[in-house]
Amino acid sequence: MIAGCDKSTLDGSSNAGNQNGVGGSLARFTLAGNYLYIVEDATLKTFDVSAPANPVLKNTLVIGNNIETIYPYKSNLFIGSQTGMAIYSISNPAEPKFAGSATHVRSCDPVVANDTAAFVTLRSGSFCGAPTDGLYLYKITNLLSPQLVKNFNLPTPYGLGLKDSILFVCLGANGMVAVNVKNINAPVISQSITGNDFRDVIPFGDLLICYVTDGIALYDISNTSNIRFINKVLN
Repeated sequence: MIAGCDKSTLDGSSNAGNQNGVGGSLARFTLAGNYLYIVEDATLKTFDVSAPANPVLKNTLVIGNNIETIYPYKSNLFIGSQTGMAIYSISNPAEPKFAGSATHVRSCDPVVANDTAAFVTLRSGSFCGAPTDGLYLYKITNLLSPQLVKNFNLPTPYGLGLKDSILFVCLGANGMVAVNVKNINAPVISQSITGNDFRDVIPFGDLLICYVTDGIALYDISNTSNIRFINKVLN
């Protein structure tokens, strides 16, 4: 459910064609304007959904192997695989074009981004086979050549979400941390949250929607220096 959420379904907006969807970092599909993008193991598929009752497949790109996640930001798609992160421009939304990539050791690879940085989690002890856990921070001012600037050690990282300069990173049974990434060269944990097994998050305005192993947990993030639990919906 979390992977499929988008802002238009949450706020009842009728102008979904003018905005990107809001989804979790572990999503395999996303909305951007009037287009739906779906990643499969080796392909990126583009559908025109301007007429929702009649979606039209516009493009299929072979983009690699072991593709896992997709995240939209403005005119780009950030795609995570078991071996790296790829960036595709959707300036022409019907025909995504490769813009740049960064590779790393084999690992699970959710990714989120803003104007200048991309954030990737790598997790050991899974089928992906990463040797160490961590949050990787990339400078993406040059999309053609993302530059790794920091590997921030975190235990068992899963999904992540970004609000302004605060990055929320799920750590499974180890809880969740809020990391200040205003300076990506020196990230700082500003708050740690326990009590749930966190897997993915969607920051939505002042609400943090958390996918946890036994349901959905909601947190107030109107003040990111004092994150407060609101409620929990059990599966």
